[in-house]
Amino acid sequence: MDSILRKGLRVVNQTTNRSRILIVDDDEGTREVLEVILEDDYEVACAADGQIAVDKLNREAFDLVLLDLIMPGMDGIETVSYTHLTLPTICFKCRSRWSPYH
Repeated sequence: MDSILRKGLRVVNQTTNRSRILIVDDDEGTREVLEVILEDDYEVACAADGQIAVDKLNREAFDLVLLDLIMPGMDGIETVSYTHLTLPTICFKCRSRWSPYH
């Protein structure tokens, strides 16, 4: 596992020297598109729902969370309130014609 250092609010992977972003969205296509866009400049991890995100946030350090508001189970609002996030979080709502939750 790569060594992670905290520098103020910035988390830096010593191996890649890149900031870390957690993408949380129940839509696999949205996660994949965001990951492809960001992976050249950032270390990216993904979670398919709020509970997986909470588990990752409890185990790993991130600089930014991109969080879908509308998900089955633990939605984005509950995820933010449950974790009491103290790191930057961008909440978004993507409408997918394929998702039964939108």
